[in-house]
Parts: sequence; C-alpha cells; structure tokens
Amino acid sequence: MSNKYKMADAIKLSGVNKNRINVMIKQQVINPKKNNSGYYVFTDELIELIKMYDGLKRDIKIPYTDIKSLEAFINNTSSKVKCVQKTFEVLRNYDCTANNVATKQFFYICCHSIFGLSDEYEELLNEITDGINLYPHQNETLEAMYDYYLYQAHVIDSVIELSTLELESEKEFWDLDVVKGYEAFIFNIDFNRNRPFITEKIDEFIMCSLMRVKYDTESKSNPLIRKLTLLLKELNKFHDETRIEYDTCQHIFLHATKLLSVDIHDNLEIV
Repeated sequence: MSNKYKMADAIKLSGVNKNRINVMIKQQVINPKKNNSGYYVFTDELIELIKMYDGLKRDIKIPYTDIKSLEAFINNTSSKVKCVQKTFEVLRNYDCTANNVATKQFFYICCHSIFGLSDEYEELLNEITDGINLYPHQNETLEAMYDYYLYQAHVIDSVIELSTLELESEKEFWDLDVVKGYEAFIFNIDFNRNRPFITEKIDEFIMCSLMRVKYDTESKSNPLIRKLTLLLKELNKFHDETRIEYDTCQHIFLHATKLLSVDIHDNLEIV
C-alpha cells in the first residue's frame, strides 16, 4: 500500500518547491485528493510524478499543458503509429542542443509507454526487426529515434490488424503455411516490375500466377491461396494508405507475420 504524505513531506521528498507543486495541481498535471481537513494528500506515486514532471519542465522546458495534452492523446488513441507521430510533433519543438539528451530520454519513455509490450515481446520485436531497423547510436538525433520507433509502431499496428483477418469456412486464418507463403510469394514481389500486375484487381488468379501454379477450380478454392490473396490485398491497402515505399511495406508485413507465427507457436501476446 502506498504511503500518504502532507504537502511539507511532498516538498521534501520530491525536492520541488510548493509553488511549482501548486501549479501542477492547478493545471491538473497531478490530482491529489484532499483529506477531511481539506489538505492535499500525496502518495508515493504522486511524488514520483512530481519529480518526473519537474525534470521535464526543467530539462526540456516543456509546458505542463503540452505534457497533459500529449498524455490525453496517447490514452485515447489506439493507433501506435499516430501516438508516436504525435509525440514527435510535440517534442521536436523542444529539441535543441541544450536539452537534446533529455528530449530523447522522454521520447524513449513515451514510446515504451505507447507500445505497452511485455519485456519478452519487446525483446522479440527488437530481434525480428533488427536486420532493417537498427537502434540509433546515442549521438544520433531525435529524428533518428523517431524513424526507429515509427517503424516498430507500424509493425505492432500491423500485427494487431492482421491478427483479425478471417476467411469464411476457415476456423483459423493464421498458420505457419500462411507465414511461409507470404515470405515466399508476396515478400519477394518486385513492385516496380510488377506494378500494373499487382495494383489492379487482386484475386486468386493473380496469386496463382505469383505462386506459379495452375489456376483452376481446385486452386481457386484452395484455403492457402485464398488467404494469401487476402494478405496481398491488405499489403496493397497498407501501401495506398500510408504511401510508404512498397518494399518497406513488405518488410513491415514480413515482421508482423513473423510475430504472428511466434504467437502460433508460443502463445506470446501483446499486453
């Protein structure tokens, strides 16, 4: 159970003066409850928040209102991509030589909070995406960190979106054949060479051509071919909506399908 403290204790434990704490309360950065005598009561968690917000105010010089606005956006937005984009939009206004390290530290904290991954899943995500999405060197810019976490956000959003795919008459959409089929037949598509072919109406005939199998009644109703057809449609839809380079979209979906294949095997889940 968390301890309870008076204002004087909060000042001593946090190292933040009374005026600044009152400003945080007034702007609803923190919301301590009042006791029966009408005095604010502070908990251990509130003390830590006071210290964190004071550090942000001091090191980054970001207004409390911007912090709370960002937190509200993150708490009410399901898209990891939109949350990372919003965080960058806010913090880049305070990124300068004097507070560069503090800004990047706060961006790092925000992104981990946005993703909300278990330690095991986060390690797996880093391992799977490492080949194309390298973590920035400590001396690199906020923009480099943004690119890194934005890519991971796209992968996580894609995992969530693709995990909901369904095919009529099939109990489960995802199995290892689908994961392997994506890597073998969709990931290797040369977009520039095949642009007209794969941007027109996607159907089982197109998928059979990519797989180099005969298109007939049997292949048309084949569950794997139907699943891969749907997956290619989702890839093209993702490319159209994000306007990201097609090969990057292919990599994002590749990493998403690999994470889904781990879910199949080990029942790892985003928490």
